Amino acid sequence: MQENEIRQVETMIEKALAKMHDHDISSALEELLQAVEMEPENVRIINLIASCYLILGEFERARACWEVALRIDEGNRDASNRLEACTAPAFQSWLKRYHSALARMESRNYKLAAELLRQLMEENDGFVSLYELLGLCYLALSEVETARKVWQKGLELDRNNKALLTYLEDKKDNKTIAHRQITAGNREVAATREKSGFRYYGLVWGAAGLLCLALLIPTSHYITGKQGPPAIQKKILNSVQQEGKGDGVSSVMTAADGLNFSSNANGENSGPDNLKKDEKNNLQEEVYYKKGLAAYLKADWAQACANLGAVVNMQTGSYLNREALYYLARTKYLSGNLDEARKYYLRYLKEFPDSNYYDDSLYYLGCIDHRSGDDKEARKVFTQLQQLEPDSGYLSTSMFKEVMN
Repeated sequence: MQENEIRQVETMIEKALAKMHDHDISSALEELLQAVEMEPENVRIINLIASCYLILGEFERARACWEVALRIDEGNRDASNRLEACTAPAFQSWLKRYHSALARMESRNYKLAAELLRQLMEENDGFVSLYELLGLCYLALSEVETARKVWQKGLELDRNNKALLTYLEDKKDNKTIAHRQITAGNREVAATREKSGFRYYGLVWGAAGLLCLALLIPTSHYITGKQGPPAIQKKILNSVQQEGKGDGVSSVMTAADGLNFSSNANGENSGPDNLKKDEKNNLQEEVYYKKGLAAYLKADWAQACANLGAVVNMQTGSYLNREALYYLARTKYLSGNLDEARKYYLRYLKEFPDSNYYDDSLYYLGCIDHRSGDDKEARKVFTQLQQLEPDSGYLSTSMFKEVMN
């Protein structure tokens, strides 16, 4: 590079750092993407790009950037430390619940999705995508003002975020017009994200010779493995637009919308009356679960066990029952009650073999065996985990390596 080009790159980095400090992540990312065009093997730039993607909630893209940085510079501590944090069990568990929230949105269960997103925010509220998605859930539930407040809060993390600004740009009271504008603007935002990803992919491929396939895939795909936020956004916003014709916006999800009625003995839908009865019966389960999860997040193990245990004992087989069983096992593990933890992890593996936390349960079951001095059984469990999830982040943990090596 020429001396003037080096100075130009340094100026871009300084501008990007200033913008990041000023909570203008999107603008910082644009500066960095221009800088990496000029110096594609600059690991400092790649690490900063990864940091921007992380704050935006584009987790796989951030991870791919750090992997590229390490391929260029194997000893780069910033990239290795960030990758280690991303593959840590706690963050992997958080990501699974994030994906679960996306799945609830995909199935139009916006109420539950919003609850899951709020829980995720209680643990870490530093990702723009949480505010974007939570706002969309509120919009789908016709809580328009709440959606606007959530998006405005998201702008505190990234004040020039195109998606959030697009949602908020209409100041009029006519909700139908506002949603029509949001739908149109959303396509532009999705296209911009994909364009940025493809541009960086091509640059680093030419410089380093290697890059995760994730950067080639639009962000909307690899967040969920199927359809991610942009696809969900279109569904929600288009639904709001279609159902908003006439006298303003009607609710996208009524009390019964998005829920599958169970069938009675005659194969007929149970209908709204039975739905209300079911909701009443499930209310107690939900109350106990919320109290138990709140106690778990505060490390109040006694209260967590009491409330989560109450949900588990209901044996409804519901989503909350499944989540409660996993968190009860985690609570027992974290509080040092390994025998009880083993019992609940084994129960989870038996009752919910195709669930989100199956590999998590295997990992912690192996950890329990190791801590109990039974490395033979721990290796057996970890081998099962390795066969089940060969790309699991748990395989890079110090505990796994210690047992298997």
